[in-house]
Amino acid sequence: MKRQIDMLPFLLEAFGENRRLYRDIDLLYAKDKYTYYKTAKLSPLYNHPIICEGNILRQEYGRKMLGILLSCTTNNPALIEDVFNLIKKGWPYIYRLVEKEMDKSDTIDVFNIISKAYSREDYLSLPDDVICSIVTVILFLTANFGKKIAPKGEEVIANIYASRLSFYSSEAKERLSYKNITPEIRRKIDTLKKDIFKKTGVIKNFRDINPSKDEQINRLNDGFALVFDTEYLSAPSLFDVQTFQDKDIDEILTAYFISHRNLNATKAVKFLTAGMYIKYLLKSYKEAKEHYFKYNRETMFVTLELHEKEIASLREKNTHLNERVQKQMETIDALKKDLEVEYSKARNEFIKKIQELEKENEQLKAELEADKNELVALRELAFSLEQEPQPESETGLFFDDVCRAVNLPSVLIVGGHPAWQKQIKDKLPDATFVSADMLGFDPNTLGDVWLVVFNTAYLNHAMYYKIINFVRKNKIKVCYVAGQNIKANIEQMYLALNN
Repeated sequence: MKRQIDMLPFLLEAFGENRRLYRDIDLLYAKDKYTYYKTAKLSPLYNHPIICEGNILRQEYGRKMLGILLSCTTNNPALIEDVFNLIKKGWPYIYRLVEKEMDKSDTIDVFNIISKAYSREDYLSLPDDVICSIVTVILFLTANFGKKIAPKGEEVIANIYASRLSFYSSEAKERLSYKNITPEIRRKIDTLKKDIFKKTGVIKNFRDINPSKDEQINRLNDGFALVFDTEYLSAPSLFDVQTFQDKDIDEILTAYFISHRNLNATKAVKFLTAGMYIKYLLKSYKEAKEHYFKYNRETMFVTLELHEKEIASLREKNTHLNERVQKQMETIDALKKDLEVEYSKARNEFIKKIQELEKENEQLKAELEADKNELVALRELAFSLEQEPQPESETGLFFDDVCRAVNLPSVLIVGGHPAWQKQIKDKLPDATFVSADMLGFDPNTLGDVWLVVFNTAYLNHAMYYKIINFVRKNKIKVCYVAGQNIKANIEQMYLALNN
């Protein structure tokens, strides 16, 4: 009993992988692209794995030819002729050999034609999809020229095609997937995962191996990073947006076990690292393909084609007056859009300007407030320098209480002679001190600062401007001291802190 095999998916594969025909397919497709697109889209073969498993171009041109081939009917002989011209151009030598064989016999020996077209070495060096395409073209020509395949090759070819179709079916056991992993292999993979995780730590996604606790994985990552550099791409940028699941890890380790037949964790972790890179790249490429076919120009052309037909129909039915009204409406719409664009642009510019002015005003207010604080502190310093030393405390508190109130990490004391700083530290051990020559000091590394104290008697200009800018930016109280009277200095700090 002969098997019935649908050859159309394999014919689509043949056209999709033959890059020499892309320009001619585009020209033919453009003649009635809307019809071809709609016809292909409604076909169950539109998402067939044979045309979707390749790159974007193979999928695009396979789908275009699906619409064209399904549109070949007896009342469209010109399209049928166009398809045969594509085959003549894509496989010229095969086409001529089939024509010669037809003149000799009613049966066509597929393998005899292939042996004439290619040497054994050349034929065996071809990719599987190219070999299948050649066989498919021969079968297509044979059937359409009313001939038959020689019996000795018919069964072999039927088995090849049946095997390929079975491989693409949803129940195929030959194709590795998570649902096809047997319980026995799952147990082995679980054991292998435990050994790997014990060696490297738990691996869930790309960030668990980059960087890794294992030095050999880090060396692999460094090497892969250099390979990505050659194409000006970044693995983290591509991979961080992808979802990676436990089943992806299991599938990679299953592939390792099936191909290597061992549970060596040291070797398996290398395979897992490389496999994760490949898995992430495959996910990224599938995502790119889905995005491309969702927004590609073919879809736009189809939409335009539909609108063009609707407009043509309306123009036939409408009078010249309606056409003028339509044009006027289009002009009005265009003007409205231009007006809306200009209004939106002007409004956005106005809002942006107001925001800039408000920001500038806030900055000026902050600077004014900071300047006022500095001016008050400087005025108090000048006043204290003009006054005679006062034996009594201005705080009304015992000096020890004053010291406890000022002895805070949030009090920053800048400058002053080292001997002066030493004396102050004895009284205020918890305060924060910065010597006058610490030019590399970054005030932004400090925690919460309430008061900055400058000793103007011993202070570097560069240090002063660095700290005063920090004070202004963060609206911090400031105090200036000049004399060597430790008690008076600390009391001055207390008054500034509690003012």
